[in-house]
Amino acid sequence: MKPLSNLMKSNFDYFCINEMMRKEKERGEVPIEDRIPEWRKLALERVFIDDYTEICRILTLYDGVKLGKEPDSECKRLKFPYDIK
Repeated sequence: MKPLSNLMKSNFDYFCINEMMRKEKERGEVPIEDRIPEWRKLALERVFIDDYTEICRILTLYDGVKLGKEPDSECKRLKFPYDIK
């Protein structure tokens, strides 16, 4: 459960900073670069990528989980290489 809750939190944090940047840009009061440093956005993006990669790593380890009662509802293992960024 912890990897999934970490992913949800990092996704929300990354979404919030992007929304804040979008709203600041729409207002046009102060240049957004002066208010939110680029390193902050990159740090949140990095945390999101790490958390998402962890979920993908877990999905490569497990397969055969039934998602429903239908015969074709079996979850397939992630077999392809993935690059979140």
